[in-house]
Amino acid sequence: METSIDSLRNSSLSSEDSKLVDSILNDLNGPQSGSPQNGPPSNQAQQMTQMTPEQQKMILEQRQQQIMMQQQMAAQRQQQQQQQQQANILRNKNVSLLDDLKNESGKLFLILVLSILIHSNLGDAPFNMYPETFLVADGTNLNMTAITVKSVILALAFYGIHRLVIQ
Repeated sequence: METSIDSLRNSSLSSEDSKLVDSILNDLNGPQSGSPQNGPPSNQAQQMTQMTPEQQKMILEQRQQQIMMQQQMAAQRQQQQQQQQQANILRNKNVSLLDDLKNESGKLFLILVLSILIHSNLGDAPFNMYPETFLVADGTNLNMTAITVKSVILALAFYGIHRLVIQ
């Protein structure tokens, strides 16, 4: 499994990782004045001078492998977290139709009742009280203006009942 360069740039190194990188750089560059080193500096310098170049090379390769493994583990952890987040999102989206109907049953019932009022003569009664107005064309049937006014009133009733009772 390979790690992309962009993910390495965006990931932050832990303190252990940065210490390991610093120690590798110090080993490669040799001891520098003014730079803090972990542990006794003379002990590390003595160990490095006592080792053959092959041994030094092996130690550096091992450290580089450790760094690469730590970076790969961090990338794997990040990928697992992203997969878990995506799974949670999908799980939340997969609400069944029955569950959705149960959750919205109050709204559905309210729409049913208001629809019955719109289509029944009971909803026409307030307009038929004054048959001479422009809302009742022939004295018994409502014209389009009256139907529109009735629909707006019922829509406002739906909004008010929904806001106050259901939510």
